Amino acid sequence: MRAGGALRERFIGLSRLPLHFSAAALADMQQAERFVPLHILRLAMRCGCCEPAVGNVDAATVRYTVGITRKRVPALLELTVRWVERTILRIRQWPVGAQ
Repeated sequence: MRAGGALRERFIGLSRLPLHFSAAALADMQQAERFVPLHILRLAMRCGCCEPAVGNVDAATVRYTVGITRKRVPALLELTVRWVERTILRIRQWPVGAQ
């Protein structure tokens, strides 16, 4: 019971932190086939593999990759985030394998 309550409070705390989107990321989010719910983006930033973004001079820009499932198809979600102002710069996703 305590663990469930702690996890719930942690998730609520994460959802209170604001996320911002670049114009390109916002355009992707407005397309139905590319939309990713905010709680999935937050979990990807929390639990995904983090590494410095390639090709950016900004040292505060990182890239997260995480495996997800979309319509029962395994996919890879990649987020490029600038942590200074918590701005998502790019959202990419693609299927991992065919069924």
